[in-house]
Amino acid sequence: MARRPSQLARGIEKQLTVALLALALVYLIFPFFWAVSSSLKSSSEMFATPVVYWPRAPVWSNYTDVFTQRPFARNLLNSLVVAGGATALSLLVGSLAAYALGRFRFGAKRPIYYGILAVSMFPQISILGGMFILIRFLGLYNH
Repeated sequence: MARRPSQLARGIEKQLTVALLALALVYLIFPFFWAVSSSLKSSSEMFATPVVYWPRAPVWSNYTDVFTQRPFARNLLNSLVVAGGATALSLLVGSLAAYALGRFRFGAKRPIYYGILAVSMFPQISILGGMFILIRFLGLYNH
């Protein structure tokens, strides 16, 4: 007959769970905090040593400077168009391929499944070198 965990063991387990969740929350939220605090820093605070985690005097003009000194709105629109187009194209091709793989019987079905599995197993960053070479080959780099 299995023994039930004592009240003390359950309390320790609960505290460890809460501590682990709190650590995970800090790990997930810190990049957003860093982005916001960096956007409010002056140039000297941005590159200061030791690191300044929150600006002493927030520089709110950084937000207006982004839109007045650089074509940020145009760059943002370009990014949205490219991301939206890539997403729409991926959904179209992926859904048609998924339908064909799920509905029809053909000889290359198993190798295609293995190919999809093999590509999915590698992290996306591992193809960055190949993508850079392709972008340079197509003449898209720095243009």
